[in-house]
Amino acid sequence: MPDPGVAAARRNLNRCPSLGGNHEDLTHPVAKAVKDHLATIDTTTGLATVIGPYGMCMGVTLPSQGNGSCTIEGMEAIAFAPTVPPALRGPADVASFAPSGLPQPTDDLLARVGRMYQSDPQLHAMWGEALSARGMAAGQAPGQKPEDLGRLAASFLSKPDGPRIAMLETGGWDTHTGEQFRLTAQLKALDTMLAALRDNLGPAWDQTVVLVATEFGRTAAVNGTGGTDHGTASAAMLFGGAVKGGRVLADWPGLAPTNLYEQRDLKPTIGLDALIAGVAAESFGIDPERTGKALFPTANFGRPLQGLIRT
Repeated sequence: MPDPGVAAARRNLNRCPSLGGNHEDLTHPVAKAVKDHLATIDTTTGLATVIGPYGMCMGVTLPSQGNGSCTIEGMEAIAFAPTVPPALRGPADVASFAPSGLPQPTDDLLARVGRMYQSDPQLHAMWGEALSARGMAAGQAPGQKPEDLGRLAASFLSKPDGPRIAMLETGGWDTHTGEQFRLTAQLKALDTMLAALRDNLGPAWDQTVVLVATEFGRTAAVNGTGGTDHGTASAAMLFGGAVKGGRVLADWPGLAPTNLYEQRDLKPTIGLDALIAGVAAESFGIDPERTGKALFPTANFGRPLQGLIRT
């Protein structure tokens, strides 16, 4: 990343260096292995993956070795979004929880809805899961601010019977116009959310990995409206007490016109899939090659990255 980009990121992520001392890595330039598949994904959202302290398992947090179960009908992963994002979908069941700005329902209303769904096998089961998730969020005032989301995620992940994996979505990164000012606000919000997550996880932060990534990068050149358009390579960040940090992992290709991908984009030299597979494998203590093939069966990104997590 050029010096101006690093300086801008550091100015607006000013709390991130303290999120774990040397437990922070920056990886760039990264990209998904198959760019053409991006159309099937909601590419306007950033992905923050958190791995909790009970075991390991993307876009989500993975803990170190350990055992744990989730009372949300056995679910060990949760998405803090209105729906489960594509990156967290698969054969395993995943819960979702979206904070609401509406007034909280009374206990009487909840009881009446429960009785109404009592005889419906599908709705009754779904209602039970929703109440279980609501119970985990007890004590957390609903809010839409970045720090509210960080505190909420921590309240789930820090519980002994809570999920091991959480995925947080944040929007607003599609900066086609006014990028300088919009990106400043986005980075500050991300910084605030991560700090709230760390502060509210307590000791569990020491066993936590947070992967921050996006589905695609931006063009190398600014467009006519002070922004950038959809590109290829971007950057990914790792935070958390379990991260072997203090490093920049990069093979910088340069920004000369002859070095750009398709003469417009920063050229990726590290596969995002390889980073995700490496984090998951080392977090859960499982074989890297098997993890990569299971998570990304059609990708060809080489061996998953190693040496990311403290042992």
